Amino acid sequence: MARKRNDSNSKLPPYTYRRERDGGYYLRPYLGSENGKPKFGKDIRLCGLKAPLSEIWKCWERETNQTKDTLRWLLGEYHDSNQFKDLSGSTQGNYEDYREKLTNRSTQSGKKWGDAPLTAVSTKDIMRYLDTYPAKISANRHIQYLKAVWNWGRLRYDQVPQRNPCMGVPLNTETPSERYVEDWEYHLVLDLAKESKRVPYLWIMMEIAYLCRARRGEVTNLKISDIRNGRVRLIRGKGSKGELTKISPRLQLAVDAAMKLHPNAPSPLSGGYLIHDKHGLPIKKNAFDSAWQRLLRKAKELGLKIGDEVLKLEKHFTYHNLKAKGVTDHTEQWAGHKSEKARMVYIRKLKEIDATR
Repeated sequence: MARKRNDSNSKLPPYTYRRERDGGYYLRPYLGSENGKPKFGKDIRLCGLKAPLSEIWKCWERETNQTKDTLRWLLGEYHDSNQFKDLSGSTQGNYEDYREKLTNRSTQSGKKWGDAPLTAVSTKDIMRYLDTYPAKISANRHIQYLKAVWNWGRLRYDQVPQRNPCMGVPLNTETPSERYVEDWEYHLVLDLAKESKRVPYLWIMMEIAYLCRARRGEVTNLKISDIRNGRVRLIRGKGSKGELTKISPRLQLAVDAAMKLHPNAPSPLSGGYLIHDKHGLPIKKNAFDSAWQRLLRKAKELGLKIGDEVLKLEKHFTYHNLKAKGVTDHTEQWAGHKSEKARMVYIRKLKEIDATR
């Protein structure tokens, strides 16, 4: 029986391994079997340890002469394009996550979606993905992304079928969230986040999201240079207007804590990120999502001991709900939205008004 790959190697291409001592990822070519035992060729260096997963796969495909007609190949071409590079950092991060989820999803036959020939991807396959993927809203985002990439590819490559299999497929129903995070719920999770030594940035990201009414990508994209003259300069996404948020004493505590994160980390040439990892890079979406889910599970299962009582979170909330709480609690209910309709999406408390008479 083949040995199961450990978790750190599970998303890597076949026969690809991380070698710390040599500072890179290596391919060990499989040459078949001899006398009942597997035979391998000489190790081939693919790339350095800091290379993203997409680059590792690209190098593997180059070395193994993979065919240029699979879903993995198409997504890889798009991510190497100028169109992808012109996207905002947060959108690129989301698309990287969508690509990983799509290519590593297993088909009914047990193979990976990424290895499927483009000509074999059908409308029924897309519908099945939407029906069976455990997170329905995430599945919508994956298919919307695939639809856009397919349209991009069919205009550029002969091997991409002109019929987009995502066309005409109904997405899962989405109901706008009306969840308002109560103060006690927020502070319960915040206090647990402050206890975490493993993920010291969690509580900081919570406070900035709430106090600045910001999305995750807007928080992780903040640079140190955005903190000036007692204000936080926030560049909002999705067409919303940016703003300068005055730094309150509470917001100052979060900013000060962020400044102390990994003080010896190198700074990118484009400028240091306010919240960064030990390499000086912004927090990746996958890392944050995993840490957030662990935090919420802890809040629901273990809770927080206050005196003789243990307070537990009863109802799950998302990180994005913190922006809605921030807008709802803000005196002007401001978050840069260009339309009243967009602003109202984030106001989660019913307005009190007088009776007619």
